[in-house]
Amino acid sequence: MQHVAKWALVTVVLVPSVATAGLEVVLPDVCTAAWDQPELYGLIKDGNDILPFGSEDVAVEFFVDTGSSGVVLSKVIVDAFGIGWADFEGYYTETGIAGTEEGDVTRPFTIKLINGSLWTVPEDVTESDFDDYGEFNLWARRIIDELEEWDPINIVGMPVISQRVMDIDPTPIAELDRLRTYLLPHGDPNIPTDQLNAHVALRLVNFLPDEPPPGETFPSSADNPVIPNIVVRHGGNSSVGTWLLDTGASASFISIAQANAIGLTQYTSLDDILDANDYDFSTEVGGIGGTAVVPGYLVDQVRVPTLEGLELVFEDIELLVIDVAGLDGVFGMNCLVPSLSLFREVDGPGYFERIVIDTANAVMGLDVFDDAFIVQSNPDLDGDGDVDADDAAIMVADMTGPIRLTVLEAEHYGTNTDGSGTAEGWGWVEQTGGGAAGDGYVQALPDGGLAIYTSGSIESDSPRLTYPVWFFEAGQYFLWLQGGADDTAADTVHYGLDGVPISTMASDAASLPVGNGFDWLSQSGGAGRPVIDVSVPGLYTVDLWVCEDGARIDRLALTTSEGYTPTEPPETRHIADLDGDGDVDVVDFAILAEAFSGP
Repeated sequence: MQHVAKWALVTVVLVPSVATAGLEVVLPDVCTAAWDQPELYGLIKDGNDILPFGSEDVAVEFFVDTGSSGVVLSKVIVDAFGIGWADFEGYYTETGIAGTEEGDVTRPFTIKLINGSLWTVPEDVTESDFDDYGEFNLWARRIIDELEEWDPINIVGMPVISQRVMDIDPTPIAELDRLRTYLLPHGDPNIPTDQLNAHVALRLVNFLPDEPPPGETFPSSADNPVIPNIVVRHGGNSSVGTWLLDTGASASFISIAQANAIGLTQYTSLDDILDANDYDFSTEVGGIGGTAVVPGYLVDQVRVPTLEGLELVFEDIELLVIDVAGLDGVFGMNCLVPSLSLFREVDGPGYFERIVIDTANAVMGLDVFDDAFIVQSNPDLDGDGDVDADDAAIMVADMTGPIRLTVLEAEHYGTNTDGSGTAEGWGWVEQTGGGAAGDGYVQALPDGGLAIYTSGSIESDSPRLTYPVWFFEAGQYFLWLQGGADDTAADTVHYGLDGVPISTMASDAASLPVGNGFDWLSQSGGAGRPVIDVSVPGLYTVDLWVCEDGARIDRLALTTSEGYTPTEPPETRHIADLDGDGDVDVVDFAILAEAFSGP
């Protein structure tokens, strides 16, 4: 189970010239630690019985943590509820912020939660007020550290969160109250969908090995959300990385490699940084694996792309630096709710009225306070402090003309769901080489003769890839696939929108070119075109399902222009869309020209 440790002092343990954005939302003064984190009361059940504390049924305080791939029980709760050796099916070694820690894996127990906050549950609450999330093999700690003595750390992670949409309301913090956390069924009218004005694409990643270490047993687990293409910038240097979205982390951090890349420190180990006092501040963090003193820095910017084309620019942000589990960084709650500083006389005001995390559709929606930010065009596309020929070259490379064009690398999907039923054992597998653009491509494997041609089997059985896309206008979008197939038994792919297939048989599936390598094709049913109809502008998921195994896909392109033919378009970044209308054209070039300063 992958679990990133939490910041110890609140309630929980915690490439130069990278091209960035055209339109920016500026969010200054993000401090070290969040004022609050999502917590809910929960019940642990053994069959029909609630686990008691003594003679009383007791609700447990759980952190609701996207950074945890499992469900964690503190040693305090394990002992108090009488969970012992007869309840353990094995053990598993967890990796945390300060090292590794062995914990026991329990037999299945049921988890039930009640929405709101720890301060809103009425005294007369009954079990019927709690929602049932099913049975899980829990990961039980064996040790009680200093934090555990006064604040036991119990966590519900992605096996629970992935079942629903996580809706966080941080506004009560302004009244010295606790934030509200709601886990709501998909489609629930209480999800504030219409209130959200920025959407961040996520990707679900499995951090566990294919098999547990010898002699060990996996606890229940599910994939964790990460945010790709986050740019951290400092002193004219930039580096791009993929950060874990961690609602259980009070602070945000970057790896030592990221800190080196942006010039925060020349040292390559935590001990060397601390020995040299080469930091702005330091603090102790703790969690799984123990505690550690880590350095912190005041960093110029962290830039997060959105599907609308805006970049969220967190300015003067306090970041911790430490290596954990190979992550480039962690996007913690201090970026999402009001925060406090460890070394400056400022407070982070918090900029979001609502935070909605939908891992099933791989997107985080945000309601940015109307009066809390500045939106501006930034023609300095390479982030080097001037507007010159290099910025013009970036714009030329991204030029679309007055058409809507979205280009996606196939391996940069939001979610990747394996097959079931007749497609059990099949899936979309990331591959490298073969002349693919970007990081690689995806292939439907194994190549053993699987063919899914009927509508019901597509939704129920076929391996599925999803891609969150913001459509700037309604209308017809023509789908192009850059891919390949070894033969005609591997040259079709089903496609759809928001989980509903548009192609329902082989004759109307999207076709791939037969042959080696990767070529562009927009064809279905012989002379037809694969078309996606968008009724209203907004956020959707574009879906691909296996029609025939062996199919290889490198990139996707969606365009409103029937006559457009891709050559080598880059993956859509919106960095040169300075007027925010969804294309890069002469209007954007005029904005850049007006700001042109030369080197």
